Amino acid sequence: MKIYSSLLTLLISYIGILQVVYVTAEIPKINFDGLSQILVPGQYNGVSEYSSAGQKEIFDGTSDSFITQLSDGTFQLIGTSSTNGTINAICILPRSNDEMDVYIGGNFNSIGGITVNNIARYDPSAKTFSPLIEGLDGPVYSLYCDTTNSIVYVGGMFSVPVTNNISATNFVGNVAIWRNNAWEALPFKGFNGPVYTIAYNEPNNTIYFGGQFDATGDGVFGDISNIQPINIQNAVITGGNSAVSEEYGDPTVIKCSTDPDGPGTTWLMRDNIPGFWRAEFSVKITPSMIGIKNTNVEGRGTKAFRLIATADMSVITLSYVDPIGGLIQCSDSCPLSPDNVEFQMFSFVDQIEIIGIEVDILEWYGLGGGLHGIQMFQSDIVVRAANDDNPPCAFNQNQPQVTVEGAWAPTLISGTWKSVLQTTGDLSTAKVILQPYIPQAGYYNVTMSTPSCIPFDCTKTTSIDVIINAAPGQTFGPITISQNNPTLNDRIDELFNVFISATTTFFKPTVEITVSAAVAAPVGAVITVDSVNFEKMYRGTPLSGLFQYWPPSNLNPQPAWNGFNGVLAPLSIVHTIKVLSQSLIVIGGNFNSFTFFNIVKYDGTSFIPFPKGGLNGRVNTLENVGNDLLIGGLFSNNALEPATTGLNNIAKLSLTDEQWSPVSGGVNGEVDKISLLNNQGTRIHVAGKFNTIITPQANAEGIIFGNVTSGYLIWDDESSNWITSGFVDGEISDIVSHSVSGEQTPLTFYAGRILSAQSITAFGGSVLTSSGISALPLYPQALNGNIPETIVNTGSIWNDNILIGGKFTFNNITNVAILRDGLWNNLENDIVLGEVKYLLVIDDLLYIGSIPTTEDNKNSFLIYNLNDREVNVSPQLSADDNIIRVNTIKSRAGTSDILVGGKFDKAGSLGCNNICIWDSNLKQWKSLGINDNLSGEIYSMDLIGNKGDTLIVAGNLTLNGNPAYLLKYDFGKSNWEDMRGDGGGKLPGPAVIVFNDFMIDDQFFVSGYAEDSSAYLRKWTGNNFEIIGEQISSGSRIEALSLLPSNSEHDSVDYLADNWLLLVSGSLELDSIGDVSAALYDGKNMYPYIISSQINGVPGRIFAIFTNIGPDLLSGKKPLPIPVVIAISTVIALSFVFLIFASGMTYRYFKRKRQAEELKSIGPRESMKTPFRNSELMATINAAAALIGQQNNSRYSMTSSNNMRNSAFGSNADVKSLDEAAASGLIGSGAIGAAAGGQNHNQTSTLQNNTPTSVEERNIESKEPPQFPTKHQSVIVTPADASTGQVWLNGEQAYGYCARYPFIAREEGELGFNAGDTIFVTDTSDEVWWLGWKRIDGTADEFIRGVFPSNYVVNQRNSKEMPS
Repeated sequence: MKIYSSLLTLLISYIGILQVVYVTAEIPKINFDGLSQILVPGQYNGVSEYSSAGQKEIFDGTSDSFITQLSDGTFQLIGTSSTNGTINAICILPRSNDEMDVYIGGNFNSIGGITVNNIARYDPSAKTFSPLIEGLDGPVYSLYCDTTNSIVYVGGMFSVPVTNNISATNFVGNVAIWRNNAWEALPFKGFNGPVYTIAYNEPNNTIYFGGQFDATGDGVFGDISNIQPINIQNAVITGGNSAVSEEYGDPTVIKCSTDPDGPGTTWLMRDNIPGFWRAEFSVKITPSMIGIKNTNVEGRGTKAFRLIATADMSVITLSYVDPIGGLIQCSDSCPLSPDNVEFQMFSFVDQIEIIGIEVDILEWYGLGGGLHGIQMFQSDIVVRAANDDNPPCAFNQNQPQVTVEGAWAPTLISGTWKSVLQTTGDLSTAKVILQPYIPQAGYYNVTMSTPSCIPFDCTKTTSIDVIINAAPGQTFGPITISQNNPTLNDRIDELFNVFISATTTFFKPTVEITVSAAVAAPVGAVITVDSVNFEKMYRGTPLSGLFQYWPPSNLNPQPAWNGFNGVLAPLSIVHTIKVLSQSLIVIGGNFNSFTFFNIVKYDGTSFIPFPKGGLNGRVNTLENVGNDLLIGGLFSNNALEPATTGLNNIAKLSLTDEQWSPVSGGVNGEVDKISLLNNQGTRIHVAGKFNTIITPQANAEGIIFGNVTSGYLIWDDESSNWITSGFVDGEISDIVSHSVSGEQTPLTFYAGRILSAQSITAFGGSVLTSSGISALPLYPQALNGNIPETIVNTGSIWNDNILIGGKFTFNNITNVAILRDGLWNNLENDIVLGEVKYLLVIDDLLYIGSIPTTEDNKNSFLIYNLNDREVNVSPQLSADDNIIRVNTIKSRAGTSDILVGGKFDKAGSLGCNNICIWDSNLKQWKSLGINDNLSGEIYSMDLIGNKGDTLIVAGNLTLNGNPAYLLKYDFGKSNWEDMRGDGGGKLPGPAVIVFNDFMIDDQFFVSGYAEDSSAYLRKWTGNNFEIIGEQISSGSRIEALSLLPSNSEHDSVDYLADNWLLLVSGSLELDSIGDVSAALYDGKNMYPYIISSQINGVPGRIFAIFTNIGPDLLSGKKPLPIPVVIAISTVIALSFVFLIFASGMTYRYFKRKRQAEELKSIGPRESMKTPFRNSELMATINAAAALIGQQNNSRYSMTSSNNMRNSAFGSNADVKSLDEAAASGLIGSGAIGAAAGGQNHNQTSTLQNNTPTSVEERNIESKEPPQFPTKHQSVIVTPADASTGQVWLNGEQAYGYCARYPFIAREEGELGFNAGDTIFVTDTSDEVWWLGWKRIDGTADEFIRGVFPSNYVVNQRNSKEMPS
């Protein structure tokens, strides 16, 4: 780089036109120029590269999240709602210059830490949330942004805005508009029920509202339907032939039915006999409807029943809507579906007054009948003081209620047998509060029934005061009423004729009764309260969940509003409305009629059914894609005539021929949201409560089987295929996109109970390249919604094919898979493997380590020939307890040794405790010295040192009976040594991961867990353990350590090469960052690099990384920066100017070369011919050319602690091979080229245990490349043999030579010297470059080593510099 920098500086100063600007990135960048790709195995379902602080592995599962997706595919968390809050809707209102306001509605008190009350505004430019004044007093379910008039229409279930500047009388509730930073009421004041959807028909300027309402807030539209709940809490409940079990024998539990259907909430009958359920009321009622929820406990349930009036035991005629037959009446036998999800509603054909009912169960499913719930409704809005005194069921807050203050008691008036409330104590504190259920706002005539006082002495009556709380802030009265009624009949007193708001969660009308303050009560007087009745004054057209509004416009300055011509059935719910044209809309929801079910179109004058009657379940969402209508919801098929194959919650309806078809095979759960991707094209977002994409074949066979998903997908309607998408886990409530000028990808916002979101969906396997991260085509499959566990523990890259191992099953492939030409392949069909923990490729052989699943399965260690696609050999491992695990496999370079570590006792018949050697040449086991004193389990191991003669082992181990965190094995001494350290440098707990630092000799990284279970990370620097990675929090779990090259040098530290980064992977917690799956360490700081997530909001885990590292990176070469490339190009262009000069210099060069041949000196072997030194430029070119040729045959595998380096530059090397030299980081670029030129690439790998002991022997036995240079090393010098000039440096034989010419070292690894210096030559195997040592001036035993041209020295020694 110094040469390149000097060249660049020279050109800049000469030409004066180039400028270089250096930018320091916040997160270090990986240098991919020498890498093919990086394989990232783990346990995750979504993965992203980390780029900014808004990215998270998981979100808060107790709140809803508001997130956005950037153009690079990454998801950013913008804000979360208050705890247990929900975000239901989003819309965007553009401002100008690409600025916008994003409106967010839901049920929350705050978002992003800002108090907002159910609705908020987000500014993407400022990245801030703000309230809309003080928000609304109830949840928001729908939003529509009118971009033309800058109005936001808001629908939900609220009463009024939270502000003092609002007239409550104008806001009946559930709909409002936001305009000019203020709240406004719509002219019809709102609705009496929730609004779930708002749509706009631009051609005819119509706003459509859909939901669950049947009247407007002004009382003009709407009729009182038969939906007034009857409180049956005070009824006397009995059962006939009830089950003897206490869990199911109580008939009273079903009057307040709660889920689940089971013990304590369900009433069952005895086996195989009829029975009945009976309720006797304290007052006469006139019911209009009855709802019955069936049971399905153990397959039981009621199949047919009849309803009896208990007063005279007469049969009551009922009616119900049959999906096929329409409206049907029944009396002697009424059918009940086995479905117990919803109440099945039956209407009373005749309005009769009854005192009790009996449900006779005539037929049943399974072994007997039973029920899970009963509801009753009436037409009259009446509150009966005695009957409604008992609070209603918790699940139905709309039932009338009565609360009292003071002493009151139910009393049965003799003669009339009417149950009333009467005071029993002090009148001054007595109060009754009657709370009706008002389903629709409007003007009501409120009356009170006063019973006869004759039965209890009229002299004890007094007067009462009555007030009514009719609307928020609207109280009327008191009205004074005398209770003296000496007649035999009830007296009806008119109280009020006022506008009463509908009952909502946030406001409930009440009538309060107290003793009159204006009339003195006689001594002993009592107050009697019977009932209060509410009669709506105007009964207009009911709305059934649909309404249309025409806002003011230039053509029509006055607003208008109206219902639809024709209505849906009572209690209908409209979830979605899609505008197709000026005169046609499609309505979806939960409704039915005689001819259409859950979906229907409306042409402005009438409802028009779709073919086959619609769908057999609710519709939640609609989207128009070209000539198709995409429908999502909870359905399985058409309603009246089943489709050929199931529709499975998402269907396609052709708008040209109105033919139904499935979307592929559908999905296995409810679809909540469908919306166009980027607001255009044929691709759509699909989100819901599903986890399986059903295959078309499985759908045709009626099977729920297909690829696993997270509940978020993208469908391409043009190609009719699901396409790869980002990973969004959880329940998405809304997705909205907005185009931004200058950006190809619109800004997209997501909201809902989102647990995690990553840029790609990937099931345990992905690949990193310079272009980013991409998923491996690995698709696990689920049957009936059961998601199999998918874990990828290990991997490797072989001839550009990807190999993975772990615990998975897909496409009939189990635990080991090979990706060849884009298709996955398994091993032989008869190979059965348990969970695979380790893969290693050596010379086209795949070594597999696994955990056998059964005692009979002995394939814990398997060798597979990748070329022949067959098992090479299956060496056997065993254990006394039959628990065998192979956790790690390493190859010892320069030998045929394959080291296998884990948990086992024997290898074949050879006793090997937890570690053994497989000899790949002899194909037999051999022990690692004496390891009988070693026990436990090995988790990780790696070879360190220049010669790989030291093995470091981590695990749960004991050595000689003593606990050992970390062990070292010396191959030369054949002994084990405890490496835990001592004092302050001692490891704090068991080690789990070790990884060799192949760039620095005899150093390695280690990770484990302290006694408090916190993770630690250390670096062995040769003398002690250095603490590194302090930013990793205690809750982290480190799975692997790896080294990767950096694009730039970081601050120099002793324990990490300047242009290398340590990758720490697993499940990490970083200070100030949070959860990440992988982080980069530059010696000082830990940077987040990869984040990942699993389904159900669990952080992902990355177990290791696997890649091939090219020789340029190992030798220290760096890619040329772009400015340098430009500069070199300029030099090449300028070189033509000097062509004539170069020709002359060429002639001069060859002339001098011939003269130099006569001066060549003789080396230590007379037969060696050493050419005259090439020019430095030519030597560098020759070296580079040799290196390029070398690279074509080479492959170097650098892995984490769960894998190992395979080979470098060639297929064979001994302990002095270029592979190890490159791995030690000591060879310079010039030396590599020279060494590569002398390497034989066609030799086969052999054991080389006999190292030559002299220069002559080395020259004869091997064509070995010179070693890397070592700077300023202390050398043990053995005195010379004066007769031969032989010396020993660190036990290495050398010969003294005299420098004939001065040589200037210009490349790293070259040895510079002056003429006359003594050079101690240790390697002359190459004819051009020799390897030798030179004493540093002024020192006795300090030397520097490097390579130099052989023709610069002669075999003549300077006796003054020879050791003695």
